[in-house]
Amino acid sequence: TVDKFGVHETFAKKFGAAGANFQISATRLTYRGRGPWAYFEGTYTHAVCETARKDVNALSLDGTITNAYVNSGYCQVQTGAALTNFYVQQLNTQVDAIMVIESGVTGLTLGKVLAGYLELNSALTTLDIAGSGRVKHATAAVTLTTANVYPGGLLMVEEGTVTTTNLYGGTIDTGNSGSIVTISTINAFAGSTVRLRRGTILGGAVTLNQHGPNVELDIDPSIAVTLNLN
Repeated sequence: TVDKFGVHETFAKKFGAAGANFQISATRLTYRGRGPWAYFEGTYTHAVCETARKDVNALSLDGTITNAYVNSGYCQVQTGAALTNFYVQQLNTQVDAIMVIESGVTGLTLGKVLAGYLELNSALTTLDIAGSGRVKHATAAVTLTTANVYPGGLLMVEEGTVTTTNLYGGTIDTGNSGSIVTISTINAFAGSTVRLRRGTILGGAVTLNQHGPNVELDIDPSIAVTLNLN
């Protein structure tokens, strides 16, 4: 294990390959390279993606990661990895921040998407979405326990389960995938938007608690919703 391992933005070569990760552990891994792909595996307290590349697998991580930061470019977390916390921040306004968490990633406790895009395919305890953050939750048999969506944030639920969604001016949308979506409770505060669309198969009734005025509801009549006005 080394203290810091960094890849400079001028470095254009590959690291590892699919199924053959480059093995190194570091307290802090910072990747700014521009090679066609980079597959890393190890133990990392902090793993930072700051590449200008948005290609699939521009940075692909496996192993045990405490904190992952996607400040720019594309970052994938591989099936079988263990990740505790992650932050999609898009600090480089010229390059999108894109994170894909594959199925079978364990230990996910807290995620924050403040800008950029997240595709979530593994179970997560708490997710905060704000600013221009966009999240797609699209895997069956995967549960997001609590989602907090703030102004500008969008949670797109195309499949799977969200137990509690707190909308503090953000948006939840179930799309038109025709897949089974289970949303147990939505707490919607002023400025929020709830879209439960035709073509979504809801796994059970939704309890919608509306707190205050100015909540936009776009709910297909075929969807069972218990509405409580608070």
